[in-house]
Amino acid sequence: MQAEAVTETGAAGICTSGPVYGRVFAPLPYRHDSGICNNWPMSMLDRIRRNHALEHATLAVLARGGDRGLFAGYSTAGGFWLLAPSSTEMVRRASEAALARLCRGESQLAISRSCGTNIVVAALIAAAAIRLMGVSDSRKRTAWPLRAAIALGAVVLARPIGDALQRRFTTLSAMDGLTVTGVNTFRLGRFRLHRVATAENAPGHRPSH
Repeated sequence: MQAEAVTETGAAGICTSGPVYGRVFAPLPYRHDSGICNNWPMSMLDRIRRNHALEHATLAVLARGGDRGLFAGYSTAGGFWLLAPSSTEMVRRASEAALARLCRGESQLAISRSCGTNIVVAALIAAAAIRLMGVSDSRKRTAWPLRAAIALGAVVLARPIGDALQRRFTTLSAMDGLTVTGVNTFRLGRFRLHRVATAENAPGHRPSH
């Protein structure tokens, strides 16, 4: 796996203040006026949730900017990975734009229809409904239309439930003190794998350039 570009340090994207959207699912006390935990640094779970929100927002910015192709993401406490056809510079700009928009309160960008949370919810709803209706072991031809209807219904129900789970548990759109520190891009055949690195800074702190 060969790196296409070195990490771009000292990126401009940083959020130092803003409103809170969503509560923290963590043992640390949360101050609702600024979106920053009273006990610094934030928990690892919160860092992953914030990066998960930024990952969704970055993919949304890239998609709305006209990028087409296979998109996927995976978040960690130190940033997130993106599988996208975009260039390193495009990902850097999109991540900084996404961070700025989340800081302005566009919390809807943190919620993605294609998130794995929604996919898991749809699968669980479909499996439970098929089991409860007794069609899981049926081999009759009439069972297939029923299974298809159940699957379609599961997809419809999964969106509001999955979105609520994302908003409450798996993402955190309050970006106070989060900085985009750089982007590395690796080529995997025809695909590009981007590593977007982020850092947590104390409230009100702006890194020097």
